[in-house]
Parts: sequence; C-alpha cells; structure tokens
Amino acid sequence: MRTLKSLFTLLLLSLVLVAGLWFSIRNPQSVSLDLIAFQLPPISLALLLIVMLLLGTLLGAILMLPWIARLKKRSHKIERAQKRQHEELHQLRTLNLKDSTAFKDHSTTQKSHFLKDTSG
Repeated sequence: MRTLKSLFTLLLLSLVLVAGLWFSIRNPQSVSLDLIAFQLPPISLALLLIVMLLLGTLLGAILMLPWIARLKKRSHKIERAQKRQHEELHQLRTLNLKDSTAFKDHSTTQKSHFLKDTSG
C-alpha cells in the first residue's frame, strides 16, 4: 500500500511539473506587476502565476492550521473518552460475571430461607 501511495504521489508531481513546463512554454510574455507601494521588475507571466499559486496555497495551509489543531484536539479528546469507556465496559463485564455468580448463590440462599418460612 505504501508503494502504491508513493507511486501515485510521484505520478501526481510529474503531472504538475509537466503542466508547469507546458504553461511556461505557452506563456513566454514578460509582465511587470505594479503594486501600490512598489513595482516588481518584468518577469515571465508563467513564473509569476506559478509563484502566486504557490503563495496562495501556502497562505491557505497556514490559515487552516488553527482549524486543524482544534480538530486534532477534539479527536484526541474523543479517543481518550472512548478508551475510558472501553475500560469501564471491560470492568463492568468482568464485574457482572463475578457478581452474577455471587447473586445466584445469594438468591438460592434467599429462596431456601423463604421456603423454610412459608412451610413452617
């Protein structure tokens, strides 16, 4: 399974690389980006778009970090609760087996006492 995942990742990266090369060949124009505070020197349109795509992806990932951290914290909390419940269930199951034999012995004794009281 790990080999298949690695192969898929390699294939996906290769496709992205080929698409980037094709995009840069098809868009050889130079553009200069004029921002409010300053102006960037003329660079390839393809390079500019690829850099902006990467910056947007990075910014999106950074903005998702608090949400992911909250979800991981919640997941760990749920896992701990599930583990406690599993342990409690195990204890109740073993307790039930021990108590049921004691209860049967106790109920048998009570029945015999009841029969003695009603017969005499």
